[in-house]
Amino acid sequence: MSITPLLRTCISACKDIKPVVQKLYKMIDSSTSTEKADKSIFTVADGLVQHILSGMFEKCNMKIVGEEDVKVNIVTTPFTVGDLTIPEAVVSDITELLKRIEVHTASLSEGKYDDLTVFIDPIDGTREFSTGKGEQCTICTGFSRDGKPVGGVVFRPCTDEMSYAAGCAAESFFETIPAVERKSKPLTHSLLTTNGSISPFMESYLSKTKAERVRTGGAGNKALLLLDGTGALYFQDRGLSRWDTCAAQAVLEANGGCLVKLQSIIDKGVPVPYTYVKGDDNSDPNPIAKFTAYNSTKTEGGEVNFQPYSNLCGLFALPCKVDDTELNALIKTLQEVASEVPPAYD
Repeated sequence: MSITPLLRTCISACKDIKPVVQKLYKMIDSSTSTEKADKSIFTVADGLVQHILSGMFEKCNMKIVGEEDVKVNIVTTPFTVGDLTIPEAVVSDITELLKRIEVHTASLSEGKYDDLTVFIDPIDGTREFSTGKGEQCTICTGFSRDGKPVGGVVFRPCTDEMSYAAGCAAESFFETIPAVERKSKPLTHSLLTTNGSISPFMESYLSKTKAERVRTGGAGNKALLLLDGTGALYFQDRGLSRWDTCAAQAVLEANGGCLVKLQSIIDKGVPVPYTYVKGDDNSDPNPIAKFTAYNSTKTEGGEVNFQPYSNLCGLFALPCKVDDTELNALIKTLQEVASEVPPAYD
C-alpha cells in the first residue's frame, strides 16, 4: 500500500487541526496545562491532538504509539482531557473539526495499513508551547514498517504561515512548505541545541569546533531547521523518545539525510538507526545509559526499568547527503571529544 496518499491525508488533517491548536495556544494557563511526573509539561492540546489522530488511524488497522496516555471526552460538555477542562470557547471549533476529520478517516478506511505502526507526538516541544514559543512546536506523525520509518509528517501548528515537511524515501516523495533552498554550510558551522542546558559533551564539542550554538525547542522543529539551513548539524546525547524522532527520521531520509544513534557514530563511525516497533521492551538498549525520570519507570516492587520508547543512545542527524571526507572529519572530531568528555546518554 502506497505511503504518499497516507501522508497527504495526514497533512490535510494537520491543516484542519491547526486553527484549534492556535486557539488553545493562546489560552494556556494553569487550567489548561500541568506538569507530569517526569517534570515535562502536558496541555489540553497534547491530549486532544493525539486523541483525534489516533482515532483516525485506528480505522485503518494501524498499531499506534503515542506520547500521551490520558482519557479524552469530546462528546459531552464540558470537554475534558484527563483532569483538565477544554475552554468552552473552543468547543464549537472542535465539534466542526471532528466533522472534517471524519472525511479524512473515510478516505483512509479505503485501504488497509495493518502492517504499519504510527508514532505520534501531538505537540513536540510542549514546554515551548506553554511558554510562548509556539513557533518551535510541531505535530510529529511517523509511520514505520518492520521497525523502519517509511514516511512522516512534521507540521508546525502555531505559525501564521503554513509550515511543514513530509517525506517517503522509498516513493521519492519529499515536500516542504514553504519551499526552501538550503544554503550549504560546513557541518561544524552551527549546532542545533535545546533552549535549556546542554551536556558537558556538547559544551566540549562547541568549544573545540567554535560552532555557533542555535538554541531552539523540539526534535521535529530542529529537523525543519536542518532542512532550511538554519542549523548545519543536530545531535544530542540525552532526552528523546521514538515519537520525537520517527517522523523526523523519515522526512530527513526522504531528502537524502539521516537520523541515527549518536552512540553508533562515536563507537563505530557508522550510522545505525533506531528501531520503531510497538512493544513492552526497549528495542535499542544501551548498557551505559543512565536512569532518569524521563526515560525510566519504577515497578511496584521498586525495580527501575528503561521505558520501551526512550532513545537511550543519543541522536545524530543530517539534512541531506554530505561529502564523505567532511563527514569522516566530523565523526573523528566527535570521537575525540567523546574520549575526553563522554556523552551523557541520560
